[in-house]
Amino acid sequence: MTIIIKNLAELTKNDDQILSSFWSDSPDVLLLEANTKYPLKNGSLDRFSLPYNLYKRPCRKEPGTFHYDAFNYELESPNKTVRKSVTQGFGTLTKRVNEPFKFKATDYVIKNQQHSFKDKPHYQSRPNLENEYRLSKLAGVKIKPPVIVDKGQLGCESFMTIKRYKKEDLFAVLDRDFDDPMSTNLRLKISIALLKALVEQVHAHGIIHRDIKPENIMIEVDYANETVVSIRFIDFGFAKLKGFTPHERVGTFCYIAPETYENKTRDERSDYFSIGKIILYLWRNWVSCYPATADEDYEQAKNVSFTNLYSDIYDLSYTHSADIFNMLKALTAYKMEERPESLAPFIAKFEMILKRREQFQAKDLEESKKKTALLSQSLFSLACAIKPQPDTEKVVACKNFQST
Repeated sequence: MTIIIKNLAELTKNDDQILSSFWSDSPDVLLLEANTKYPLKNGSLDRFSLPYNLYKRPCRKEPGTFHYDAFNYELESPNKTVRKSVTQGFGTLTKRVNEPFKFKATDYVIKNQQHSFKDKPHYQSRPNLENEYRLSKLAGVKIKPPVIVDKGQLGCESFMTIKRYKKEDLFAVLDRDFDDPMSTNLRLKISIALLKALVEQVHAHGIIHRDIKPENIMIEVDYANETVVSIRFIDFGFAKLKGFTPHERVGTFCYIAPETYENKTRDERSDYFSIGKIILYLWRNWVSCYPATADEDYEQAKNVSFTNLYSDIYDLSYTHSADIFNMLKALTAYKMEERPESLAPFIAKFEMILKRREQFQAKDLEESKKKTALLSQSLFSLACAIKPQPDTEKVVACKNFQST
């Protein structure tokens, strides 16, 4: 007989005894996989299973206490067998000494990675994961320490619990902008927010991200009020502390700086290149051809095209459009030494452009209101002058209006 533990939020006394007994007798088991039958620890042939996965992680604040995060593997698409590297969790069981399991609905995601001997040697996995955890914490990401499950000849599988940010990634914002263009002022605000977040969340802590792309930036935009509510850089899997010795090519096509392909020294300015490419797309510099190979991407990185910049953006002055072009050209310069040493002047320039636009728009709005008021008064006066006035009260009303 197989007992199915269906609801973590409402564990029966028997469910609690089954899980407690299993992990008491098998403390080294770190992962229970969905729909897999596990033996009951009562000497019988009975089994138990769960409709979801549970992975075990220790509580560093309370020795002897363990958390068990529940999740289901998700596929990249219904027609693929490739798992997503990040899936939604739906709750955590906590087990303290001599206490029953307690369930808490939590808002987190699970970052799950497969590490094979061929793709990433087992001995390299833990240092890389510990590095990602440490730098993520340093950057302000709410993340739990990695758990590595040994898979024998298959290598290993790793899990990290990360806070789910209630926003969308920047890619979704850029994709929406393709069909429903945002305002120019909002583009300026997002540009400023991106540069500030890169400085404050990443570089201020001595971190070089090395994989900046729209999918690794979570953002919340209030379109009604044209403001950026929050922004967060995530996924520090390739990140290094400043001063690292480059020995590998990492990153994502379209955002990789040229020096990465040349195995040259890299620093914050390599991230500047990546954020510059993103801001180029924000200003509608669409790329018509996605590079198919590393060689193609390298050539595009050496010769960044500005052909489609400001596509369907018509309300930028010549001066402001030239300022933005010059900043983006500097950020995406081929040679690293030609890029800026600091983002501060670029942030200040974007803020100045936004301030001047808002001042001009406010002045234009005020003048428009005055013109509307004058026109309304003129029309009322004209109406009083040309219409017959049989009603004495109406005549008085017109005269009183004209005298004010």
